[in-house]
Formats: sequence, structure tokens, C-alpha cells
Amino acid sequence: MKIELVCQGSEGVITVSGTLNLHSLKDFDRQMRCLEFNGLSKVILDLAKLDHIDSSGVSGIIQLHRILADKNILMKIGNISNRVDRLFDQMRLFDIIPRV
Repeated sequence: MKIELVCQGSEGVITVSGTLNLHSLKDFDRQMRCLEFNGLSKVILDLAKLDHIDSSGVSGIIQLHRILADKNILMKIGNISNRVDRLFDQMRLFDIIPRV
């Protein structure tokens, strides 16, 4: 799994690639806590390069949403595959974190 944050003004894009599951969750959490979100008001979580996600990965995304919300940063999810979109829809994740 690879994570990249690109900032432009007050907006940032976090790109997650690879697999986000129970085995990579600890690394995901560590990397998220190391990112600098100073000066951002909005973050898009770009999942276009995400190959696989399980329920542990979804919990990591929810945790990231909480971290950003505590900093008053709006988070949205973008660029997701149809398969991941259906999973998030079934889990009602979009009730918590909106799509772009």
C-alpha cells in the first residue's frame, strides 16, 4: 500500500494505492498520523488506484475522517471503482463521508 498527499492551497488530495486491509491497516494509520494537514480545509481521498479493501480498511478510512473532522477539515471520497462504490454504498459509508 502506498499513500501520497498533494496539497494545492487549502485543498489536499490523498491518493491510496494497493490494498487496504487488516494486514496494511497499521501502516495506513501510521502514515495518516504522519501527514501534515496544516492549512487545509478540504481533503479528497482518491481511491482510483486502490486494488482491494476490506472492512478493516473501511474502518481506517472512518478513523481518518475522524482525525480530519477534529481538525475541522472536510473529507470527501473520489475516484472509486464500481466494486468499491457498491461496497461503500452497502456499508452506508457515504452517509458519513460524502462522495466528490
